[in-house]
Amino acid sequence: MNFLDESGLKKLWTKIKASFGTALVFSSKCENSDNSGKTIPFITNHQFINIDSEVNNDVYSWFKKASKGGILEAFFTRIEGCSITCNDTNKSYLYKMALSRSHGPYMANIDILNMGFQNYARLIKIDDNTLLVAEFVENKYNTIS
Repeated sequence: MNFLDESGLKKLWTKIKASFGTALVFSSKCENSDNSGKTIPFITNHQFINIDSEVNNDVYSWFKKASKGGILEAFFTRIEGCSITCNDTNKSYLYKMALSRSHGPYMANIDILNMGFQNYARLIKIDDNTLLVAEFVENKYNTIS
């Protein structure tokens, strides 16, 4: 019963924590990606990204390991803007709701989600091909002189 050895138990415990836990990931501490941004790793199915540096944050690594219904939330500290992508070999898995005059609401595929320091985004994995921007909020802010 190899799954009961120390290595197997560690893998099982990691999967259990990923299913029920919540994690906070700082983008500045993530690995650099090929496109001069950061790669956001999978830690848990419900994960927060504190975007505190860099221009682009690729969430594909999180997306491919998250289960259906997984939630990724992004917010800002210390920078004015960035982008979020979910790409693998020229395919984007990122979608947002759009409205067609002739067919009504539908999910539109997008390549990039541009965010400013006043934005908050909630992304939900619908299936293995869809990461939906379920909520995109612009928060009010004060200017300090």
